Amino acid sequence: MTGELRISASDGTELFARTYGDPTDEPAVVCVPGLTRNSRDFADLATALSTDRLVVTPDLRGRGESGYDATGATYLPDVYVDDVIRVLDAAGVGRAVLLGTSLGGAVSMQLAATHPERVVALVLNDVGPKLEPEGFARIQSYAGKLPPASSWDDAVEQLKVLNAPMVGTMDDAAWHRMARQQWRERSPGDIRPDHDPAVAAGMAMVDPAEIPSTWPIFDAIGDIPMLVLRGAVSDLFAASTVDEMRRRNPKLHAVTIAGRGHCPTLDEPESRAAITAFLASL
Repeated sequence: MTGELRISASDGTELFARTYGDPTDEPAVVCVPGLTRNSRDFADLATALSTDRLVVTPDLRGRGESGYDATGATYLPDVYVDDVIRVLDAAGVGRAVLLGTSLGGAVSMQLAATHPERVVALVLNDVGPKLEPEGFARIQSYAGKLPPASSWDDAVEQLKVLNAPMVGTMDDAAWHRMARQQWRERSPGDIRPDHDPAVAAGMAMVDPAEIPSTWPIFDAIGDIPMLVLRGAVSDLFAASTVDEMRRRNPKLHAVTIAGRGHCPTLDEPESRAAITAFLASL
């Protein structure tokens, strides 16, 4: 069973979320997407997980079906945390497993640190308290700057350039599925990334050589159960960071996903197996 939520954020911005399945005795899973991504990233995973629990996949403000901020001033982690809590409340979810990809993982960590009573466990997809300059600069080079694609084939080619390490590990059907997750056809011949370009404005102002770490936030989370997925060739999230996270949180379990950069799609058999086993262990 699938459904939709449309609610107002504290500042009146409309927030959208998809729901899969029904509430059960198992903890709900809330999937938080990355910087330029949206809830469609999680459609297949949410469908699979919803056989025994409720799964909620919000669009962060400025993405997908959620409203845009005309000023761009509220595209901030603190605001995203408040928005996700409002989605939890609207879905009737008291405590949840937060599963976050990239920025969504950073938002999930901050929510766990500041509202621990709402979080059962964390699944972090290719993100941690320390980001690597090379990957950060690469994302800066395109986030909010991509030109419209004239066709879905053109959108796929853009995706392949942006995700070069993954070319050769995904078939055409997977690339086209990813394109339709990330782009939206506004009109014939005008296919654009499905987000407000201003969502990347804050990132554009950061010097990649001086990216602030968030170890204090990570440490404030404590030792709650945590699963970390890392793309084997990720340029944003280093294996050494995973090692340090494991040292600080003995309940952390880490899995490396072969053939993936930043970031795993979560459709990989290794990702699915790791997530399923982690949820079963809670």
